[in-house]
Amino acid sequence: KAGQWQLALTLLGSMPSLRVAADAICCNAAVSACGKGGQWHAALELLDTMSRSGVSPNVITFNAAISACAAGESLGRALGLLHEMRQQRVARSTGTFNAAVSACERCHRWEFALDLSTSMQWASVSPDVITFSTAMSACEKGNQWPAVFSLLRRVRLQRLEPDCASCNAAVSACEKGRRWYRALGVLEHMLFRQVAPDTITYSAATSACEAARCWEHALGVFSLLTGLQLSPNTVTYNAAISACEKGDQWQLSSKLLGSMPWRRLRPNVISFSAAILACSGSRQWQAALALQQQSWEHFIEPDHTIYNMLLMECEQRGLP
Repeated sequence: KAGQWQLALTLLGSMPSLRVAADAICCNAAVSACGKGGQWHAALELLDTMSRSGVSPNVITFNAAISACAAGESLGRALGLLHEMRQQRVARSTGTFNAAVSACERCHRWEFALDLSTSMQWASVSPDVITFSTAMSACEKGNQWPAVFSLLRRVRLQRLEPDCASCNAAVSACEKGRRWYRALGVLEHMLFRQVAPDTITYSAATSACEAARCWEHALGVFSLLTGLQLSPNTVTYNAAISACEKGDQWQLSSKLLGSMPWRRLRPNVISFSAAILACSGSRQWQAALALQQQSWEHFIEPDHTIYNMLLMECEQRGLP
């Protein structure tokens, strides 16, 4: 990608010597190449050069420049370009606002993303699923689950169908907001509307149930995932194992841990710690020690708090 943006600028710079006038189409391609190459500074410089050369930037130019700023996490510049478009009376499109909302999401400014998605109506621009998905992702990262569901309602009011990304943001927001029943509601809606959930959806829903100590619901979601022939990841397993630990289901937690290699997944310190806690919580000290031994065999550094707890129990009970 780096070579492509440099080549684009070289070709654009050589056009005057070839007596070929650079027009908006050529400049747009170069701005876009700069953005894809992560060179938002070069994209903005090119935008300035266009104006000085008498080539008027259009909506495509600005969209590419705002996208470049979003990729470079330069929120101030992205919003500045959005304002500049209004001043120059360049019609803003859905893609324009989507790029600006993306900049807000990348910079963890959920309140700006929310404001932009709302202000689109005043600019006579219709938001699409991408607008809402990106704004929801921004709010989810900011732990703003009520805002996520407000956006989800707006999606339906606009008669748009939420996609997997939108629903994933909603489920993840429920997980962080400890609203496990809402997470399951979103999952149920996805299945009803035939929006295919992915591993991220199920992992977040499992984690939401785990955080609420609803181990049976967590395992139910986990079973749905495996039943649909999707591949659970380490995060999914860790959530399910932790749910079993909270529900005093030490045998189930050990069984889940043991099945990870079959899925070609390597357990980590969180996996072993949750399973060991499940065993110790049920006074299954021998099983806990066996799991601690397994963690060493996997070259995993133990959780020191758990390790010290096991040492104390071994001393008190005279275990080897």
